[in-house]
Amino acid sequence: MKNHHPRDVEHPSQKYNPSQINPTYFASYSEHFPHIGFLTDESNAIRELTEVHHLIFGLCHHKFEPPFKKGSHYGKPRLQITPLGKSLLRFLGNIPELKARFPHHELQPMMTEAIRLAEEFSPAVSLDDLRHACGQEIDAVVKEYSDWAIQMRQAALSNGMYEKVKSFRRNGTRNYKQAMACMKQAQERHKQVLLKRLDWSPRKKDPLTPVEKMSEDEFLAAFNYIANARKLMTKRLRKTFKEDLFFYVWKIEFGPIKGFHIHWLIGLNGAKYWDRINVGFHIAKDWDKNIFNNTSHTHNVNALPTREAVGLKLVHYADPDAGYYFGHHADYLSKVDYSMRLRLPKGRHAFGCTKLKKPSKNKTGPARRYEISTYDVHAVRGPQGGKKQR
Repeated sequence: MKNHHPRDVEHPSQKYNPSQINPTYFASYSEHFPHIGFLTDESNAIRELTEVHHLIFGLCHHKFEPPFKKGSHYGKPRLQITPLGKSLLRFLGNIPELKARFPHHELQPMMTEAIRLAEEFSPAVSLDDLRHACGQEIDAVVKEYSDWAIQMRQAALSNGMYEKVKSFRRNGTRNYKQAMACMKQAQERHKQVLLKRLDWSPRKKDPLTPVEKMSEDEFLAAFNYIANARKLMTKRLRKTFKEDLFFYVWKIEFGPIKGFHIHWLIGLNGAKYWDRINVGFHIAKDWDKNIFNNTSHTHNVNALPTREAVGLKLVHYADPDAGYYFGHHADYLSKVDYSMRLRLPKGRHAFGCTKLKKPSKNKTGPARRYEISTYDVHAVRGPQGGKKQR
């Protein structure tokens, strides 16, 4: 039989025929899954509100840089706009629609001053003429728009918001170190650890209400349901794996499409469990069937084809990339979700992990064949903590 190169194999998309599409499929799909954002009238409002929040949080970032700069293209001066700058320009052009959809009292408090500054901003070069700026005009544009961006940053961090953001980031770093300590202890005590990533969320029947638009009672009711579900899943994990469960890390978040959901990172005994895909599949099936009676959905992240490259597999104690794997996932699970933190009552937690086990005497027996890999927990922190992704 002749061997074919992968590029010689006909892709299914090459057989695409529009006449074969059943139009009733999409109608039935949107009827049964109305919570999917792009299938609802609420989706545009959710995206707009989410865009504004990402903009404000970008302005609050501890490594903020002016989003408008002067660069060069083939030796000629050119205006360079960062992704944050593009968000600012979209925000500037959508103020009337944003105010019509969401009254000020429904937005986070730090947005009110930012909207006022955007309405008062009257640049010499309008948004329509911005892309055509050239020569010495670029210097004036960069100064004018950068000064406005800095004023927006100062407004976002006013009224005590700077202290809150700083506190959130400090807590995020503390959570990251706690998760890294659990993973490092498992690495030191055992030969191999099987890393599993699962994303759990309840199935939706109605269009989602953005967390920013929820009343206090609605928010607490939804959060309490997720928190109780998390306790049941934790109890089930401990009962199923017992001493083979080395550690687990969980994080409750809110997404514009998924709504409230839980991210899980689970470390299992690599001497007994080594299948990186099917173990997570059975955990998800057990949760959905025995706890939630098929009213939830669990996404097995390990089943994605590229997940093995970031350590969702058997990790040996001497693996030189073990620190990178642990740091990548610990950082992702400890990143700050400002929409949640700004509304979460005092005493409620959206992050948690196993406690460190008490140190015990070294087991008698031969020494390890290889030296355990060492790493600096700050150096291996992922992109959410301000580090560049490897």
